[in-house]
Amino acid sequence: MKSIWIEITQYCNRRCAYCFSADKLTANKKEITFADFDILLDYCEKEGISEVHLMGGEPTTHSGFQVLLKKLRARGFCYVLLTNGIFDTRLIDEFALDSGSHIFVNLNHPDTFDNKEQWNLVNRNIKELSERKIDVGLGYNIYEEQPDYGFFIEAIKKYNIEIARWDLARPSTNFKNRHFCIHDFFRMIPVFASFIKECMGAGVGFNFDCPMPTCMWLNSEFNFVNGGICF
Repeated sequence: MKSIWIEITQYCNRRCAYCFSADKLTANKKEITFADFDILLDYCEKEGISEVHLMGGEPTTHSGFQVLLKKLRARGFCYVLLTNGIFDTRLIDEFALDSGSHIFVNLNHPDTFDNKEQWNLVNRNIKELSERKIDVGLGYNIYEEQPDYGFFIEAIKKYNIEIARWDLARPSTNFKNRHFCIHDFFRMIPVFASFIKECMGAGVGFNFDCPMPTCMWLNSEFNFVNGGICF
């Protein structure tokens, strides 16, 4: 399936320390217009692209987010929504109309949220997505040398998640975010291996957000991997 990634807004309702888009996030809601979105969908039809990845910023903050979903639905596109999970739970009624689409919630440590209400909202949304049999996965970004990812493993088990996306934090264009450089990837192999092993033990398969050096997987730390990671 051919796919395209569309940044529909540069506004975000969070400020994650590792965000590779941190240098271009705006305080105002700079967002794609309906006309420009239609032009992109025209291009997708011409090129045989059937899957649209909606990203930001936080995509659900777009002032016409539901209109964009309706446009995708009317023209027969499926979508992958990349969200931090802080959205009005009523949006799930809209997601339920799109059986071929996918929701990925990027789940951060509870201590990183502005308040407990945000954390509870994210968990409520994941729970409802799962209970309503909407295709939901979880995403996790490693940006610390000794990450505390126990909460992520618990969420996988609690919400019966079957697929996850993960990545090492990549640099923003001004390099001011929390990130790892390419030479750090190999130093972090024991951390990756431990994280992947625990997640696979919880029953999930994996996708990467961004490419990883193929030679990393030749390391003996990954001998336990047997088809659980999607390249």
